[in-house]
Amino acid sequence: MLDAGVVHAAIQAGVPEENLQQMQQLMARGKPAMKVKDMNPNLAVDDALSEDDVVPAEEGLQGSGLGEECDPLSTSLGKLTAIVEILSEEKKKKAASSSLDNALDGSYGLSGDASAVQASGKKAAAARRSLRVAFERSPQEIYALIERLMQEDLSSQTLGPGQHPVGLNARAWTEFRSRIGNYRTNVYCSWSAAGILDSLTAGDTAKARARACLLLLMLDQASIDSGSWTLAGELSLEGAPPFSSFAKHTQPAVRDGESPFSRLLDPRWAELAMIHLEDTEKYLTKRKALGRTPQQQGQKESSTEEGAMMEPQRRPKAKPKAKSLASTGSGD
Repeated sequence: MLDAGVVHAAIQAGVPEENLQQMQQLMARGKPAMKVKDMNPNLAVDDALSEDDVVPAEEGLQGSGLGEECDPLSTSLGKLTAIVEILSEEKKKKAASSSLDNALDGSYGLSGDASAVQASGKKAAAARRSLRVAFERSPQEIYALIERLMQEDLSSQTLGPGQHPVGLNARAWTEFRSRIGNYRTNVYCSWSAAGILDSLTAGDTAKARARACLLLLMLDQASIDSGSWTLAGELSLEGAPPFSSFAKHTQPAVRDGESPFSRLLDPRWAELAMIHLEDTEKYLTKRKALGRTPQQQGQKESSTEEGAMMEPQRRPKAKPKAKSLASTGSGD
């Protein structure tokens, strides 16, 4: 007589089966065959064959306190209400967090099971779509994450939740903390991009726009000069980058425990990108294997078999016979 959805929710909430049976019996109280002892065996009822004193059903309910405290219907409703509150709190927390965190949070770890690998690939694809949506709708979350990581790496101090980087200097991080090597194209591009970010952080959008235009001009001129930055470097309208500082930059010592990823890359983002690259490589390998026709595979196998059969049939060259002494004599 109980609704199936209510019963399922009550079982998930941890309601004992005895309480559900009592609720079922309470719903059928109007039946003539219903007795008080069927509802709860602990209650004393009038039994004609018993010689003990009779305890009325109402007194038993009041004395035991089950009429108010252990009402199965109220207990089930209370637990269902608690479940609804927990779900609503999780939705509120998810709505309060940023879309970038919602895209990066999650388990994308791979395992040996094929179904688990396929599920992780689907999650990674959904996360990449969420990242693109965050880039289009909330770009401030992207640069806030990278600037926070840049400030933490530059100052060697972890920022707490809600703290914003104060006094961020992108050129200082590029010169002293980055791993950019001493290559002229990389140095000029990174130095100009860091100057653009510093101008935007300072609120000088006009200077940032001018630096962006100069960077495109320098790259175009360097391409015309076949990679030479002799003329293009003079077009920056600024001092030359500190090439000596960039010459001291080395690659991360992975064997010593350093991360092989950039300090500006969130570990969740790196894991997501690696999963996508691995899936792409598997796809290319399968496409290459499926692209071979049966004839090509048969020719390859036959050529291998022929080569194996021809090798043992080769005979060594015969040695030249030694000249006999009789053949050197005269005709007589």
